[in-house]
Amino acid sequence: MPAILNSWKEIAAYMRRGVRTVQRWENDGLPIRRAGTGNRAPVFAFTAEIDKWLHRHRTAAPAHEMAPRSDSRKLVANSELLLSSLQRSGADFLFLDLDIATTMAGTALKAGRGTEKKARSQRIARRAYDTILYLSQRLKMPKEQGRDLREKLAALKRELEHLGERF
Repeated sequence: MPAILNSWKEIAAYMRRGVRTVQRWENDGLPIRRAGTGNRAPVFAFTAEIDKWLHRHRTAAPAHEMAPRSDSRKLVANSELLLSSLQRSGADFLFLDLDIATTMAGTALKAGRGTEKKARSQRIARRAYDTILYLSQRLKMPKEQGRDLREKLAALKRELEHLGERF
């Protein structure tokens, strides 16, 4: 930001307020200077003087300094909540996909030899197993939930080995 602000718009943008608010604050002593006389004369202000005025009037530190910090804290907190929610959703998806894969492996085990149904069910179960294994290594979840997932994944792997899959 420049050290000199040359219009109501620049002053308001610097303070992160509306033009009318800043004009009202002029009556409360906001250090606005005029190039000429009268209310319609062009205005200018020094950023250092505005910062001092804001500090004295406890309207918070200059908005251009405080807002990014508080905004970044809010952004970090919201990002952490979103990430946590995505992690939970991802874990739920893995368990759902694992149930489907187990069902498909069971269908393949029950199907007759050499049937298209058996081959299709086995392919789906194997693809799901590989995907779940890959994603589970990248997904953070509570230890208990991770242990449950590994146990169910091991059971699916045994069924797939029984079907002739190699790992």
